[in-house]
Amino acid sequence: MRMAQNVERDEQIEMREQRIEELEERLGIKLEKADSAEVAALQENLEQIQGENGRLKRVKDRAERNLEDVLAIKQEIHSRVEKLEEDLKQSRAWENSVKSDARQSSADVRNLEATVRVLQAKPRQEREKKSEVEDSVYVGALEAPTRRKMKATQGRVGTKARGRKTTYQPIERR
Repeated sequence: MRMAQNVERDEQIEMREQRIEELEERLGIKLEKADSAEVAALQENLEQIQGENGRLKRVKDRAERNLEDVLAIKQEIHSRVEKLEEDLKQSRAWENSVKSDARQSSADVRNLEATVRVLQAKPRQEREKKSEVEDSVYVGALEAPTRRKMKATQGRVGTKARGRKTTYQPIERR
């Protein structure tokens, strides 16, 4: 039985070889059997290529991880920039508020200074009036002093005063 199978197998091998030879003659190509040295060199090249392919895959994976890190850092920088812009807007609003308060304070100071000048001027005017009255009293034997009655009127004191202040206007007696 084995003999029959071996004979059959040999016949199939011979048939294949004859077909190969016919094809070689038709095509004008001669197929050579690869020797074991070439096969070993090709296998070595294949191993090198597979090793290089593995290295490239690792490099690709590392690059993808780095890209993810870069995107995360970019997002963090973007959020920080937004926060800084918001802080800048708040600080500008605060600065404008401070400037407004400073303007208001300086206006208040000017108003107070004007009020102080007016108030300081009143005693001087009253002193001058008293001295006039006293002078007229001393001179007074010849002239009768004029008496003055003060009338309260509503008006503004100073040029930038707010609200109404009471001023006194002298009224001459007739």
